[in-house]
Amino acid sequence: MAQLSVKLNDGWVTTSKKLKEGSRSLTANVLTRVATFMERTAKEKIQQSVYASPTGVYKRKGKARQSITRGVISPTQQRVFMGVNYGQYLEEGTGIYNGRKAYWTTFGGLLDHPIKYKGMKARPFWKPSIEETQENIPRILEEEASKLNK
Repeated sequence: MAQLSVKLNDGWVTTSKKLKEGSRSLTANVLTRVATFMERTAKEKIQQSVYASPTGVYKRKGKARQSITRGVISPTQQRVFMGVNYGQYLEEGTGIYNGRKAYWTTFGGLLDHPIKYKGMKARPFWKPSIEETQENIPRILEEEASKLNK
């Protein structure tokens, strides 16, 4: 087990170089694991809520699921995001299912008669994946800290 030293000198805390490197490594590892966990969980949740069908046959290509990715902003920041512009509508729903007016009408394409739409029910995947990730952060932190002590 590696010894890490912390000294208190006249109110200033000084740490060894090894401790500083270890804390940077721990921060980077935890951050990467949390972002990866969030990305994987969001993809699983969208698969379950958006692309699932009663017959088990998926009717869509999975473009929204494939667009979920993570990006490194800085050594202490990463973000998980969705690359399609309609993710908000999948999460929150549209039309009457999102608290809007009863119907909206459109003349779709070359049709000569109007079509009435109610909207689409919400298929939440983002908020459940955030909650699941938050529940797992202590476990991830503990695993990475135990790796550092070895």
